[in-house]
Amino acid sequence: MKATALALLLSIVSLASFATENPADKSPKSKAVTVAAVYPGGAGAFNTFVTAVLSKTMRAGVSRQLPAGSYSVTLSFDIDARGNVSRVKAVSQNGFGLEEAAVAQFSTTGRWTPARNAAGAVKTTQTQTFRFDVF
Repeated sequence: MKATALALLLSIVSLASFATENPADKSPKSKAVTVAAVYPGGAGAFNTFVTAVLSKTMRAGVSRQLPAGSYSVTLSFDIDARGNVSRVKAVSQNGFGLEEAAVAQFSTTGRWTPARNAAGAVKTTQTQTFRFDVF
């Protein structure tokens, strides 16, 4: 019941995502990413996926007595030139199992459309922040 009530009160404060080129990919041409990686299905599908990540993350916290407050869980992950997601890791450290749950859920993402530059598809590292309030 408590988890259901919290899920109803869940508010997404902001979502931030940006792509940067990974220095391991050396291209003789432009190194700037001109088109960021895109989640499969576009923005609507990504918002649905984010809701699933937030729900699982919040349930993990509630089961570990997460106190009321505002929380941010930040993940970093790589998207290779084929669109495969790897190296999903938590950047934030809130405790209460929040990061572990977010990494586990985010790791289920499918293949993305990779970022591109003038030379073609490139590997990028992205950071995604999930923010939510617990009342």
